[in-house]
This record gives sequence, structure tokens and C-alpha cells, in this order.
Amino acid sequence: MRPANVDGRIAEALATGGTSLDLSGMGLSVVPDRIGDLDRLTHLDLSENNLVAVPDVVLRLTSLETINLAFNRLTAVPDAIDSLTGLVDLILAFNRLGDLPETIGRLSHLTYLKVAENRLTAVPQSVGRLTDLTMLDLMNNRLTYLPNSVSRLRKLRYLGLKGNPLRRLPRGVDPAVVNR
Repeated sequence: MRPANVDGRIAEALATGGTSLDLSGMGLSVVPDRIGDLDRLTHLDLSENNLVAVPDVVLRLTSLETINLAFNRLTAVPDAIDSLTGLVDLILAFNRLGDLPETIGRLSHLTYLKVAENRLTAVPQSVGRLTDLTMLDLMNNRLTYLPNSVSRLRKLRYLGLKGNPLRRLPRGVDPAVVNR
């Protein structure tokens, strides 16, 4: 049985050398610094909390492959997100993000990027460097255009654009992968 409190879950993960930590739905507005000691952590779920910023301690967890920050109150993603070089899945849906940093394009292993249900008005040009991306969910934002670099995402199998006031798709984007 999983401990019901944050400290208990972190202590258990530390004791077992755990690679996964679920702190979802815990009402967190800050993340305890102790999670920085979990240097083997590959999966971190911080969804359904009250976070307004991506905690600095999280950006030091360089073994992370998956991070779920959905259903928080994030207004920005820090430039230092690129310190998570092994990240494969990044879930930022249902926040208050107005943009993404250019540094997101340095997450070269990213295959899954979910930024649906935010306030995005633009997508950085650097997203075109995410050549392993198979799923990009941008549904229900405020996007009126996408950068031409999106057409370089040859492995893309799903591009969620429904609920955006897009005027056109960049040339070269496969319409078969687009959900409009």
C-alpha cells in the first residue's frame, strides 16, 4: 500500500531506490527539496496540484524520462527545462501557459509533448528540432499559426490542433496526422 502523504512517498522511494514517484493530487504548491535526492527517478507525476512554476529541484532530476505536470497553475516553463536531456514524455496540459521556451527544442529524445488546454499563442520555431516527436497535442489553445519547422517532424503520428483559431497549416505537414 502506498503512503498517503508526500513525505511518506518520498521516504519510500528513497528507501527502495525507486524510479517512479506519484505525487499527483496532493494539493502541493511547492515540491519538497528531498525529491532532489532521488537521482534514479525516471517517472515523476506532479499532476493535479497547485504548482505555479516548475520547481527548480525537478530540473535537477536529470534521469527523468517522463514528467506529468498537467492540471496545475503553471504560467511558464523555464528555459532550464533543457537540463532534462533524457526526457521522452512531457505533459503540460491544463495549465495557464502562454508560451514555451525556445530551449524546448533541445529535448532531443522527446516523443510525446502534450500542451493542450493552455493559453499558447505561439509555438517556438525550435520545436522542429524534436525529430523523434510522434505526438504533439496543442488542442484548445490560442494558436493562429504554427512555425514552418513543424513540417520537419517526420515521425509525427498525431498533431492535435482542434480548438485553435489556426488560419493554415505549414506546407509539408501531413494532413492525415492532424486532428482539427
